[in-house]
Amino acid sequence: MNGGKQMKDTDWVFGLCKGSERLRDENGIKSHPTQKPLKLIQQVILTSSKKGDLILDPFLGSGTTATVAKALGRK
Repeated sequence: MNGGKQMKDTDWVFGLCKGSERLRDENGIKSHPTQKPLKLIQQVILTSSKKGDLILDPFLGSGTTATVAKALGRK
């Protein structure tokens, strides 16, 4: 993946999950205490898989990985 090129440290700098990206329940309380930013999960999936690959997230959490995987054409 990644065209055989080593990634730079700056390729992995992401802000906290906040604002409209942050999942909240009907009372406005955070739904998951450690929700990951979509861009972080997207970077992980793009650099470690190809379209059609199966993505395993054994802990699921808030579902960010499943959401991003589906959007990127992974299973």
